[in-house]
Parts: sequence; structure tokens; C-alpha cells
Amino acid sequence: YGEFPEKYRILLWKTLLCLPQNRGAHFALKKQGTHSAFETLEDDYPIRNTVLLDRLSGLVSSLAHWTPLFGQVTYLPAFVFPFIKVFGADELSCFEAAATILSNWCKEWFEMFPGPPLQLLARVEDSLIKADPGLAQAMSKTGGVQVHAWTLLQSLFSEVLSRHEWLKLFDHVLSNPPSFMECFVVAYLSYFRQSIMSAPTKDEVYLFFRRSEPVNINQVLLRAYGLKRARQTPHIWRLDALPQGDSYPIFASYPEHIVNFQIHQYERLSAEEKELHRKRALLDEMVTKKQSKEALAGMAKDGHLKEVAQRQSCILYTSDAADE
Repeated sequence: YGEFPEKYRILLWKTLLCLPQNRGAHFALKKQGTHSAFETLEDDYPIRNTVLLDRLSGLVSSLAHWTPLFGQVTYLPAFVFPFIKVFGADELSCFEAAATILSNWCKEWFEMFPGPPLQLLARVEDSLIKADPGLAQAMSKTGGVQVHAWTLLQSLFSEVLSRHEWLKLFDHVLSNPPSFMECFVVAYLSYFRQSIMSAPTKDEVYLFFRRSEPVNINQVLLRAYGLKRARQTPHIWRLDALPQGDSYPIFASYPEHIVNFQIHQYERLSAEEKELHRKRALLDEMVTKKQSKEALAGMAKDGHLKEVAQRQSCILYTSDAADE
């Protein structure tokens, strides 16, 4: 189980994803600027490299302008960040690759949004129960298989794999139907069976799925392909590629009414927060002006007192001189 040559990886990914290179359509999204949902992105993702941060902000904003849903997906920056590093300055290909993966490999993820894709996660859990019932039973006491599987999927495994391991994995993901990612989750869990079952606390298990551990990626891929062969696949999966044109097709695999309600609530709360900040700034300005006036009054009063004291001193001095 090899990998694509580094020199040709991006070209091969573009070919597998059938990227249309719709420059006009992408520019129309990009020129709308930073999406309101990601105005504070740098607070949540304090990336030192400002170039990477700007590219990340541009990508998630374009995705949110394309489909309102993605402005509400809290894990979207972590999901797309690896592609930022792969495609670099090629923002067009990066956007189209992310959009194609979201609308194909992750199409089922948003059917119950804002909840997780329970049907998909149930398949992962069922696969693990068949492959390793002991591990599945142990994980049910530390949060559950579905919870930890969803943690891995939300970051596309980028939190638990090194750059080289992740690139190798996605050479295989993009060469297979979406079900392969489900198989890889089960394979990853079974590979780390001993580590998961020996974790002393539930918190330690949660942390385990948020950090990178030494792994033989070839062995995990081998197990994933074994699980894939064991699955019944009655239909042949075909990529639903983005078409060439002046705009991108609508992504509608999500409960639109719920997302629209969330957007309305977000906009209302955002407006209220801005109004609160405005009132606080006005109040601070009024307090500052009041303090300034009081300070000037105090200074004037001090000056008056000094003047009175000086006059009294002069009177006393004159009186003493007369007595002499």
C-alpha cells in the first residue's frame, strides 16, 4: 500500500476530484470578503503564520458564502486546514477540493445538522462490534464508539496523524468511496486497542483522540482494506464532481430551515453584542470626560487655594514689617 509521488500528488488529487477550475465563480465568492461567522477566527485558531491564517480565513469564508451551512459548522477550520497546507497559494484548487470532498465524501455528515451523522456513526460502531466486540464494549464505558469516531472524522484525522501519514491516507481516501473513511476509523481504533483499553480515565481516552501517537500507517490501511472487502457494496459509487461554469451548484444536503434559524439567531446575537459594545464605549467616553472635567475643576480649585494662601502670606509679611 504505497502512495502517490510527492512531485505529482497535487496533480493526481486534482484529476481524481475532477476540479473544474472555475476562476470566475471562485472570485465571485472570494470578493465578498471575510464571512461574519469567521471574523474572530484568529482568536479560536491562533496561527502564528499570518499567510496561513489569511488563507484559512479566505477558504472558510468562501465556503460559507457558497453554502450558508458552512458558516455554522464549528469544526470547519480544523477540517479544511490540512488542504491549506497542501495546495498553498493555489486558493482556487484548495476551495474546489474542499467543496468536492464536503459534497461527496462528507455528504451524509450534515443530514441531521447541528447534530452528528448518527446513521454513519452507527455503521462505524456496528463494524467495530463485529471486528472487535471487546474493544467496542470497553469504549462504551468511556464515552462510546460514536463519540470518539466523530472526533476523528471532524478533523479528518489530521490531529492524530503526522503530515506524511495524513497525505498517504488521503491518497487512499480520494481513490476510494466515502465508506473507506468509515473503515479507516474502525481500523485505527482496533490498531490502538491496547492503548484505548488501558487508559486509566475517561478524560485520558478523550485526550488520546486529540493527539498524535506513533503509528504504522501501512498496517492501519491494510486493516481498512480488509474491512472494506468484508462489506457488502450493492451499488457502485461515482463522484459527483463540480461542473464547469460561472457558478457552483447549490449544496442542499442539510436541514435548511434549522440552519436558517441558527443564522438568524447568530445575526441577532451578533447585532446585540455590537450594540452592547457601542454602549459600553459611549459610557467609557462619558466617564472619561467626567473624570477630565473633575480633574480640571480640582486643578482650578488647587490653583485658587494656592492663590489665597499666597495672598495671606503677603498680608502676614506686610503686617510683620509694619510692627517692626
